[in-house]
Amino acid sequence: MNHENFGGYIQKKNPGKELIKEIIKGETTPEGKMNLIFNYVKNNIKWDNKYRLYTEANSPKSVLEKKSGSSSEINLLLLNLLDAAGLESYHVIINTRGNGTHPGYPLASKFNSVIVMTITGDKKNLLDAINKNNTPGLLSYSNLNHRGLKINRGDNAGEWISTENNKTSKNSIFYGLKLDIENKLKRTLSISRNNYEGLDARNAYQAATNQEEFLKNYKSNKPGLEISNYKIENLDNPDEALIENMDVTIEDNIEAAGNLSYLMPLLYERTKENPFTLEERNYPVDFAYPKEENYHISIELPIGYKPDQLRIMQVLDRLII
Repeated sequence: MNHENFGGYIQKKNPGKELIKEIIKGETTPEGKMNLIFNYVKNNIKWDNKYRLYTEANSPKSVLEKKSGSSSEINLLLLNLLDAAGLESYHVIINTRGNGTHPGYPLASKFNSVIVMTITGDKKNLLDAINKNNTPGLLSYSNLNHRGLKINRGDNAGEWISTENNKTSKNSIFYGLKLDIENKLKRTLSISRNNYEGLDARNAYQAATNQEEFLKNYKSNKPGLEISNYKIENLDNPDEALIENMDVTIEDNIEAAGNLSYLMPLLYERTKENPFTLEERNYPVDFAYPKEENYHISIELPIGYKPDQLRIMQVLDRLII
């Protein structure tokens, strides 16, 4: 806390005392203030793709002027503004997934970034402002490394806290298709994604130069798929599920044999190869967060067609140890 580029960084002249009036305006509730401040930082300061525990900038003011910074500069600026608003907030130092598994004791070299905890009422909110699509409690994927060390101010003590996200991220896919006599499937595809599934999709869409490039990337591993009338909802509202609606034409996914046609209803979503390729695994499989996938498929058959045989596939949940 006495380090010039950590605790000392937010103890310097606080530029947030003036700025905070503009940000929170007439908001009076702690949670409302927190959300306004968090949204301001993540939407106005761009991450430079560097994870840092200590800042390189001299003060929060310089980060505000430059409008970019490392993970420590952005999140310590956030802490600075939360302080200016009178909200109870703390540094939480963490080890990102790319830096390896944490040994379980506070080894200095095993911390390489910082996030913020803000307490509103009886709720503890973990905040990470390096991505504008993050929300309170929804940290960047790299930060989901089980736990961090909360630094208590004053006595310089610390305590381990969980950074686990136990909220299920859902990916729901809805096909409403009609099969024609040329074995083409046409009509609509709708996709709903929330939490980390929505976060990943938003990041991918915003990283593309334009919608055309995004759709080209989306179709790259889906042979026979053509898309038109693509629409996206809640792109800039990460608190809500991301919704995609489109018209589709799907070819080359039906095998014809005489007067029979064979169709696998899981068109592009089925797992074709075992993702676990290591011959020897030394660490537990870690998906970072729980995920749920739902597929709803409706297919209208041409006149004169009827089902000849239905094979029911049962997917079992397995615990991988």
